[in-house]
Amino acid sequence: EAQGFNKVKSTFSYDYYDHITGEKLQMIPGAPPSAVKTYVVDSLAVCTGTNTWAVLPSFDGQEEFIAGGGTIVHAEDYKKPEVYRNKRVLIVGAGESGSDICKEIADEAAKVAIVVRGKHGHLIPRKQADGRVTDLNTNRCRYSNPYIFGDWVGYVNQVAKKFAAKHGLIPLQNASERAVLQKIGELNMYQGTSAFSKFGCKNEGFVTAMVVKGAELHRDSFTLSKRCATFKDGSQFSDLDDVIACTGYKNSFPMFCTPQVADEIIHKPSNTKHKDIDPCYGKNPRALYKQIFCPLFTDGALAFFGFARPAFGSIPPTAEMQAKFFALVTDGQIELPPTEKMQQIAKKDECNWATRFGYDAKRVKGLVDYQLYLDDLAKEMGCLPPLTRIFFSSPRLWFKVMYGPLNTLQYRFVGPFQNLDRIKEVYAKMPVGDFLECSITTVFLITAKFLSLLGFKRFQPNNF
Repeated sequence: EAQGFNKVKSTFSYDYYDHITGEKLQMIPGAPPSAVKTYVVDSLAVCTGTNTWAVLPSFDGQEEFIAGGGTIVHAEDYKKPEVYRNKRVLIVGAGESGSDICKEIADEAAKVAIVVRGKHGHLIPRKQADGRVTDLNTNRCRYSNPYIFGDWVGYVNQVAKKFAAKHGLIPLQNASERAVLQKIGELNMYQGTSAFSKFGCKNEGFVTAMVVKGAELHRDSFTLSKRCATFKDGSQFSDLDDVIACTGYKNSFPMFCTPQVADEIIHKPSNTKHKDIDPCYGKNPRALYKQIFCPLFTDGALAFFGFARPAFGSIPPTAEMQAKFFALVTDGQIELPPTEKMQQIAKKDECNWATRFGYDAKRVKGLVDYQLYLDDLAKEMGCLPPLTRIFFSSPRLWFKVMYGPLNTLQYRFVGPFQNLDRIKEVYAKMPVGDFLECSITTVFLITAKFLSLLGFKRFQPNNF
C-alpha cells in the first residue's frame, strides 16, 4: 500500500547477480541506469504473464455517477474491505477476484450487489463438503468423457450434490455451508453450464455473500446515474456509493513496440515488423502454433508461455508442458512443421476451442480444456500416458492416474522426461476425487466407451 511501501522502495538497496553473466551488481534506488547491453540469442521466450495491464471499461453514465460523489476503481486498486464499511457497493464481474472481493466487502458494507454479463463462470467450491479440495475432481476420468456428454455430466453432478447437501447426506459444519452448496447447484443449473463448456470459477465467495449477507446478483447490462445503477430489466441498486470493476487484464508486449525497434523487419519473407508481433500474435494466442510458437519461425525462435488458460486447471503446469515442448524444439529433438502448416493447425485448433467454449472463447483469449490441451502437447512430445499398459501392469497406479488430480507427472511414464521412480513415489501418496462425483463420471465414461465401440464416433472418449 501507499503508506510505507514507496518509502521502503526508494531507500532500500540490495545486491543481486546478473542471471546471464553471474556478475554481482547492486540495486540502488535513484541511481542512473547502467549502460545498455545487447545480447545475441537463438530463441526468445516471452513469459510476461497475463495479469499485467488492468482493463477498466467506460460504463454508461459514469460521468454523472462520479460527479455525484461516486467512485469507480479497478480490482487492481482494491486493498482492504474496511474502506467500504457501511457503504453500498456494486461489484462488476464474478471471476475469482470479483467473488473474493464480494465476500470480503459483504462483511463490512451496508449492501453489496454483483453484476455479470449473462452467465457467470461455472461455479465450483474451493473445498468439497468433506473438507477436501475440489481440484481432486479435476481428473482424467471426468475429462476423458466426450464433449457431447459434458453438460450431462455437469447436470447430474449438480443434481446429486444439491440433493446430498439439502438432505444432509454429506457431513457439513453448519447450515450455512449446506445452503451455499445448494445455491451453487441452483445457479449452475439455472444457466445450464458445465465444466466442459464454460470458463470456471473455483470460488464460492459471492455465493456465500448472497446466502449469508444478502448480496444481490444481477445478470444484465446496466447504466449508472447519480448514486444509482439501473439494470436492463428495470431493477435498480440505489444509494450506490462505489463501483469496483473486476474486469480483468489485457496482454501487452511493449518490447516489440518501442520506437527503437518498432519498424525493424523481424521476418523478411513475410515483411513482418517488430510492432506487428504484438497485435498479430501477442494479443491473439490462438494464432500461435499450439498457442506457443509464432508460426513465422520454423525453428521455434519466438515462443510465448502462460497464455493458454485452462477453463479448469492451472496455468503453471500448463506453462510447464509448454516449456518442455519448447526445450525439445530448441534442442533439435522435435522439428516444427512449415509456416503454412502451423498456421493451418492453429486455425483448426481455434475452431475446435470456439465450438467447445462458444462466447467464452472470444472473451477469454487462449481458453483451453486442461486435459485435452496437455494431452495434445504430450502427443507431440511422445509422452502421452499409456493407460492400457498401466491398467494391466499396475491397476492401483492406473486408479490413481484416472481419479487423482490431473498433473504433469502423468506425462513422465514414457518419453523424453520419463521418471518411473518419481511417479510411483508421488502417486503412492496421491489422494483421489470424492466417491459421488467419481462414480457419476465413471458411469458416463463407460457408457461413452461402449457406444464408441458400437460405431458411434461422437461418443469417442478423450484418450481412453
